[in-house]
Order: sequence, then structure tokens, then C-alpha cells
Amino acid sequence: MSWAFAEKGERLAELPWGGSVPPEFLVAPDPDAATEKWVEWANRLPNLAAFGVRCTKMDDEFCYFDLVDTAHPLNPNGALNGGVIAGAMDQAMGVVGSRVTPPGYSLVTAGLSVQFHSPAMPSVRMVGRVLPGGNRVKFVETVMYDCAGRRCATEQGTMVIGPVPRICAGRLGDDV
Repeated sequence: MSWAFAEKGERLAELPWGGSVPPEFLVAPDPDAATEKWVEWANRLPNLAAFGVRCTKMDDEFCYFDLVDTAHPLNPNGALNGGVIAGAMDQAMGVVGSRVTPPGYSLVTAGLSVQFHSPAMPSVRMVGRVLPGGNRVKFVETVMYDCAGRRCATEQGTMVIGPVPRICAGRLGDDV
């Protein structure tokens, strides 16, 4: 799926799902839903699939993701590119944070920091968890391990909870 930006005053194309609210597959399960429902939901998200990431399991504290194969080119040494690592971990953090987001609200990344510890050779596992924080601001940490169990990267994110945004399907005004 490709996205294009409209020029000022130009009508935006109809959204692929035909409306101004998120499609059903983007609506997260209820926070109290069974972990199997959460894993199913995560694995329907196109943003995880684009990185080649699959959610493998969740428990009360942790969410587990595997990145086995990616369409993104590898670095010359065979390791995942740092931008791919940051993007994949950010998407995983979104799933982790969504588990503590009330129905009718969404979570967005306000900031993130990545530390690269060693080359991440596919296949890798990411383990994410929500750290202590407030009601509107959530702190999420995701750690990436290689197949030998070595820590490859750590990412901490600041996530902000807000009402589910309406998606603009009308005209862009002159003030944009």
C-alpha cells in the first residue's frame, strides 16, 4: 500500500478501508482479553508484518516477538540495519504499550532511544515490557537478542495515550 500527501486544497483519495476511523484490524482487544486474542491481533498488524516480525507469546509482564526474515537489505556484515532494528522494536513497543491502553484510546511514540550492543544477525527475538509510569505517559522497554541469547539492542520508548484520532478524508485547508 502506498500513501501520498495531498497538495493544499486537493481532495485526499478515499481511504483503503473506506472510512475515517481505523479499520477493525487496528482496533486492539480489550485490556482484559485473553493473551491469545492479543497475539492474534498483533499478528494481523501490517506494521509488524512489514518488518517481518511475529508476536509469539505474551504473559502478564512480557511480550515476545521474533524477526526471522526481513525484506530489508542486511548490512554488508550480514547484520540487520540499525534503522530496521529501531523500527521493528518501535512497532513491538506499540503492541506492548497497547496492552495497558484503555478502550477508545490509542498509543503513540513520543520519543525513543536505542542502544546497539552487538550486531543483530537474523533470527532475533525481542522481549518487551511496560515499565512503571503514569496513566497518560507509558514507558516501554524492548530488548533484542540473537539466536545465541546475546543482547543486541535495547530500546526505551516514551508512549503517550490519547483519544483514537480521526483520519482526515476531506480537504486540506490553507492553514496547513
